[in-house]
Parts: sequence; structure tokens; C-alpha cells
Amino acid sequence: MEINRAPDLPNQGVYSVAEGDTVALSVDAFDSDEGTLAFSAMGLPPGLAIDSKTGSIIGTPPYDAAGTYTVTREVVDDGVPPLSAQSSFTIEVTNTNRQPVLEPIGNRTTDTGAPFSFLVRATDPDSDNLSFSAEGLPDGASLMDNGDGTAEFSWQPLFTSLGDTVPITLTVFDDGVPQALAVETFSITVVLPPRPGCGW
Repeated sequence: MEINRAPDLPNQGVYSVAEGDTVALSVDAFDSDEGTLAFSAMGLPPGLAIDSKTGSIIGTPPYDAAGTYTVTREVVDDGVPPLSAQSSFTIEVTNTNRQPVLEPIGNRTTDTGAPFSFLVRATDPDSDNLSFSAEGLPDGASLMDNGDGTAEFSWQPLFTSLGDTVPITLTVFDDGVPQALAVETFSITVVLPPRPGCGW
């Protein structure tokens, strides 16, 4: 009478993957009786699943899945009686810092000698804290970071700025690791204010 022997399922140590990356982790299970094997797993990170026929672990961890997971994989053969083997290993899901999102600013026009301001807004998909900076601010202009994902641009162009088109590069930074940023370059053109009764 033929004796069914248990399949062999080796340990796989530590496997590392970043949030948002695709996992394709194969298995080298072996059955000396050349039987049909069925696989299952416990403790998988979110977004991952095991192929019951091949034992491969596939999927993509979402952006809130960072952590260390102890996974137990089991294989069962189709012998009589069916026998199984287990192995445990670690999947480390590392944090992926995503770029903040800066609401489009676009090119602007302002009247010479008149106060001019607008609010810059940004959000962060990881809920990181945001900060703003600007390059190319004209004399007398300011960018005030409100500390809540917004910043206030203010300027009152002098009459000597009439006809100028001023390019400004605005950057929003998060405090994630590694730090991520978003940038927009826009321009402000200084024009004459419309004359009363003239429509321009």
C-alpha cells in the first residue's frame, strides 16, 4: 500500500514591499508524491491574496497598509489521507509618501496701484502637514502661510510696475519621509485700472 507523504513548504524569510507597489511572491512547494496541492494563507497585508492553486501571493498594498505582517502559508495535498505543511514568513509594507496636490493658480492680472490678493490651497493624500514657499516675488509682495494647507498672496504693485509680467514659482512641501512637493509657475501682469465711464 502506497503511503502518502506530506508536501514540503520552505520558509521565505522577510519580503519587503512599498505601499502602492505590486507584489508577486511565488512559492517553491514540493510534493514527492506529485499530488495536486491547494494553498491558503493567514495574516496577509490588505490588498494581497494567495492563489489557491499556485501558492503565489499577489496584489497591491493600499496607501494605509504600512506595517509588519507575519504570514502563515499552508499547503494541503490530495493524498489519502490528505497531509499538509505550513511555513511562516514576514512581509514588511513600507510607507509611500505621496505628493501634495496644489490647486491650480493660473496666470493673473492686477491693476497698478491697487491691492491684490488671492488664496493658495493645497491638500495632501497622506494628511501630512504642508508648508509653502515662493520664488520670484516682486518687491512689496508677500506669501503668508496660514498653517492649514492654505497661503495668502498679497501685493500692491507700484505704478512703476505698469506693464510688467512677473513670473512666480510657488512650491508646497509636505512633512512626510521622504519629503514630497508640488510646484506651479504662474505670472502676474500689471495693467492700468479701467477709467470710470470708459469701460476699460
